[in-house]
Amino acid sequence: MVDVGFGNSFVRPLKLFESGEQVQNGTAYRIEQSANYRVLSQRDESGIWEHSYRFNLEPRELSDYMGRCRYHQTSPKSHFTKKRLCTRLTEEGRITLRDRRLIETKNLERCESQIADEGAYLAVLEKHFGIRLPDLDS
Repeated sequence: MVDVGFGNSFVRPLKLFESGEQVQNGTAYRIEQSANYRVLSQRDESGIWEHSYRFNLEPRELSDYMGRCRYHQTSPKSHFTKKRLCTRLTEEGRITLRDRRLIETKNLERCESQIADEGAYLAVLEKHFGIRLPDLDS
């Protein structure tokens, strides 16, 4: 199973019919059968399994995702429209810029820092993501 848009999760495909734990970068995942669905779970730091989502094996077309995609892009209830968000996988972990908060995870160590102002935000966006936007404050 592959999910390229699920955020801070597994980065290599999981074996769909593997019943045991599948560990990636220190995090354990499992896929279990539950009625007509399969459930993806992830073990948290305290050892408790938390469900991430459920799915079935019914084939889908790209158009099946249009409604949910539109929701995420336009709804005021979507967390993607409430704050600015940019994230990417790195060799050591992940880097995320969420409004004026920079989150860097390297080898399972998480470090957060606040971005001082809009100019610094634009500099971080360019440095870590290669995105160059015009400075709207000037």
